[in-house]
Amino acid sequence: MSKGQMAKVLCPHYLDKGGSVNNFRQSGVAWIKEGSDLTYEFEVHDCVQQLDFPKDDPIIPRRCVFVTLDGLGRRLALTAATNDKYAPRNTGLYDVILEDWDGKGSDNKLQMWWWDDRDHALHNFGHGDSDAILFEGFNKNLVLYRNLHRDAQKFTYNGSTRFWRNDHTKRAMSVAWAHFRAGESVVTEEVDNNHATSGVNWYLHYCSEEPTNISASAATI
Repeated sequence: MSKGQMAKVLCPHYLDKGGSVNNFRQSGVAWIKEGSDLTYEFEVHDCVQQLDFPKDDPIIPRRCVFVTLDGLGRRLALTAATNDKYAPRNTGLYDVILEDWDGKGSDNKLQMWWWDDRDHALHNFGHGDSDAILFEGFNKNLVLYRNLHRDAQKFTYNGSTRFWRNDHTKRAMSVAWAHFRAGESVVTEEVDNNHATSGVNWYLHYCSEEPTNISASAATI
């Protein structure tokens, strides 16, 4: 483009102001309704060379994804436990831990997740038959539990900070750097957006490179 030209940019709601009940912003005198796609018009006033573009990778709704922490020469993936937390009782509660990640070719469904932009629930493919989703407990431990549509079960990913935050408490998914090892439980902690410790910076790796239909009613691998 050159100086004086106009451009229109469509922003799907999950990338912009309509994407989170806690991130609504006022546009002029109107409030952006949840789930609203927005179109922006830009006029080029000047052209300068920019070598380093800011990286902001939001999560794609209803797309199979591995969620990893990188550091100390290894990658650990967010993993749902297989056994009930209170086995042999059947409570439907499962721990969320870190385990070694075999890369994008892995077939470990307990490390495969998908995020629903409609209710901000993070689902696990390994527990797809139980409708169990990520849940922040009062003790700040993260577990999987059936979808009760509670505030404690609503999470949003920020591609700039690489934080997963609970929409209500604003605490971020975290692992203490001193405990960066397989089998470690995942918790939440209060951090600001300038927090740089790698234990809160989560990376997304999609299970496949196939195009995603964000209007699909269910997630696919």
